[in-house]
Amino acid sequence: MSLEIGDSVKSGQDSKAEITFFDGSTIELEAGTQIEVALLDIAADSGSTTILIKQEIGKTISRVTRLTDPASRYEVETPNGIAAVRGSSMIVQVITGVTWVTNLEGEIWVTSNGVELQIPEGEKCIIKSSQNPRLMTGGSTGGGGRKSSANPDIAIIKTADLMLAHEGDTITYTYTVTNPGDVPLSDVSVGDNIVGEVTTYDGDTDGDGKLDTNETWVFTATYVITAEDLNPLVNNASASGTDAQSQTVIAWATASVEILRPAIAVTKTAEPTQVQKDDTITYTYTVSNDGDVTLYNVNVDDDRLGQIVLGHTTLAPGETTDGTATYEVTQADMDAGSIENVATATATDPNNNTVTDDDTHTVTLSPPHSY
Repeated sequence: MSLEIGDSVKSGQDSKAEITFFDGSTIELEAGTQIEVALLDIAADSGSTTILIKQEIGKTISRVTRLTDPASRYEVETPNGIAAVRGSSMIVQVITGVTWVTNLEGEIWVTSNGVELQIPEGEKCIIKSSQNPRLMTGGSTGGGGRKSSANPDIAIIKTADLMLAHEGDTITYTYTVTNPGDVPLSDVSVGDNIVGEVTTYDGDTDGDGKLDTNETWVFTATYVITAEDLNPLVNNASASGTDAQSQTVIAWATASVEILRPAIAVTKTAEPTQVQKDDTITYTYTVSNDGDVTLYNVNVDDDRLGQIVLGHTTLAPGETTDGTATYEVTQADMDAGSIENVATATATDPNNNTVTDDDTHTVTLSPPHSY
């Protein structure tokens, strides 16, 4: 499909996308990424080109054709800064509060807090809000950098208290951050692409605000599952810190929670639809699994006829089962003028939560024949 200025593209947790621009440049969206096409322009007088992408979250890989016109520009703007390239390839990764830009090839500059920094080929830059951009080095970055006798490093493990959850459930995430390096780290922060910046933690045993090599900081955050969340809910967390020589290290961790969206439906029909005293009505009950997970202990209860025997009590997504029951019309029914009864279907999902649905049916009573 074609994109225009102002259009947004969002990739799901199991999907990727690629956008090709009018000059042949491309940008690849990894899973869980959202961008907006902010500006596309070709100057009528000079032919210079402008491509501006706003990246809110996630990871992109830009491959930009060489810009021979000095006035041409290709930029990716994130909440923390701007990355500009000229005939280059770069990776931009955004997690709430932090942006990382990696120079895969060519000339790349980043601008943040009024400071412009060129990233050497093969190296990585970190940008935090209201801070100057810094080249990264050492430890978990895996990206080279300036030489130092110190060996800073950082590690993070992320876990969720729920493996299976439903819309409206609250997930508590735990981020365990350690320092496997040999120097203390300051300015330690944890960000999550769904939760945002995580600020609640404990473990700073000496209260100096630095993650020492013998300390473990445990951060926690909660998130309420919404109807818009994709299944599975996969989110990325990052931990970063800086040593005394302004070297920044970073590590990533991922957690996945399966979102269950169970649903059951029951449809009740009657034959015949008009009856008299002593007639027999045959009710048919059709139960379907309209959700995305297997349902167990499938049951139908009729307020007049009791429990209905079904063909199956376990239903895979999209599967159906049937049951029948009969009822003989009484004089009391004739006096009431109609027969109304309710069928209620229930089942449990893999997390042992109950889902239910009901259907009401009315049979009309015909007056006795006159001869």
